[in-house]
Amino acid sequence: MPKEDEGLTIIPFLDKSKPKDLERLCDILYQSHFLILPTEFDALGIVFCEASAYGVPSIAANVGGVSQPVREGKNGFLLPPTATAEDYAEKIKAVFSDKESYIKLRASSRNEYETRLNWDVWSEKVNKILEKIVINYKKKDAL
Repeated sequence: MPKEDEGLTIIPFLDKSKPKDLERLCDILYQSHFLILPTEFDALGIVFCEASAYGVPSIAANVGGVSQPVREGKNGFLLPPTATAEDYAEKIKAVFSDKESYIKLRASSRNEYETRLNWDVWSEKVNKILEKIVINYKKKDAL
């Protein structure tokens, strides 16, 4: 059985399709200072987009597709996959040591969500790609 820390709260799996779980997740993100995810692999990580929606910067391992949603200094920081708990703690300490920069990072995280990390932006980009494909197909068909 894992050792318990007095100041640690373990939150079990939250199913966003259940209203109470979704509300709890939103409350957690609203109250958070950082999203810490020392993952070993992640293809993209929607969780980074969700954190940015709440202005929560991420600190994560630079593996897989994590560098796509997490932009260094804009909505978080990427650490090497071999980073230790102490490395994560040092990054948090460094960011928190400058309150003004931390507040700007939170605002920048939200801006990243609004301009890049949401479904509306994604659908616009996909629609543009599909429109180009249709135009090229029609041109090819006309020949």
